[in-house]
Amino acid sequence: MSARPVPSRLTQAIQYAVHDGVSLQGDLYLPAKPGPHPVVVATPGGAWRMANRTGLKHWCEYLASRGIAAFAIEYRTSKSGGAFPRAALDVIAALEFVAGSAGSLGLDAARVGLLGASAGAHLAALAALARHEAPFRSAYPADAYSGVDPRLRALVLAYGVYDLATHWNATRAEVAAGSEDVTLNFMGAPFEGAEALYGSGSPIHYLAGGRTLPPVLLTWGDADQLVRPEQSQAFASELIRAGVGVTQVPIVGAGHHWFSQHAIDDAGGFTAALAPVVYDFLAGSLAR
Repeated sequence: MSARPVPSRLTQAIQYAVHDGVSLQGDLYLPAKPGPHPVVVATPGGAWRMANRTGLKHWCEYLASRGIAAFAIEYRTSKSGGAFPRAALDVIAALEFVAGSAGSLGLDAARVGLLGASAGAHLAALAALARHEAPFRSAYPADAYSGVDPRLRALVLAYGVYDLATHWNATRAEVAAGSEDVTLNFMGAPFEGAEALYGSGSPIHYLAGGRTLPPVLLTWGDADQLVRPEQSQAFASELIRAGVGVTQVPIVGAGHHWFSQHAIDDAGGFTAALAPVVYDFLAGSLAR
């Protein structure tokens, strides 16, 4: 059952990395009580075009008021030099920053989770699964990271893209009708002729290669037309096949964006019933 909320503290614009001359920042939401606190790195969506660190603010406030700190990050986007794999590298750097700076920030480096929505869920899953793999680790010198490997204990993912090849094919009709090809802009190449690149950018690819994850909570809308429900369903099946504990929470009638846009205290929104499920999952996974 969800804990009773109490006031929390916010520290804004903490620099967590500098990549290619770009200062990357995050906002830290801390519980009011003394730490060290478990912490979730919150990764917003935005079709890989935007990454506003306030995008998951309501989730960060909700968790911090119940004893779980949140570090809400920005990352480079396809509009700011963040084409693949740079945005994923930024999320990896945020994870390592939290682990490496935990003592000074009042956090517990042994109790770290990741939360992401849409493009942020894709990057969070990719960072969790592939942070030790090429092309990620070799892209920057060692001093671009803290060097402290986080003890990742939980992953919460909302309507993410987990198989880029499938997503590419599913979006061709919309692109042909004039929609922006955000996948092409992020990956830097069309799928045809770049199959290996798309594989390296797909979280599901690493499960097939034998990598595993801590417990995962997957949620999605069954009426989502931007990122098809099959993305989450197929990822859940592969997680189970890999022996990962999976909590699946499909939301009936929900499309896209609701995880980021619906207020948690709005009884008529899709997040109200989900919030205590997310809290209980994180509290259990990040327990001492």
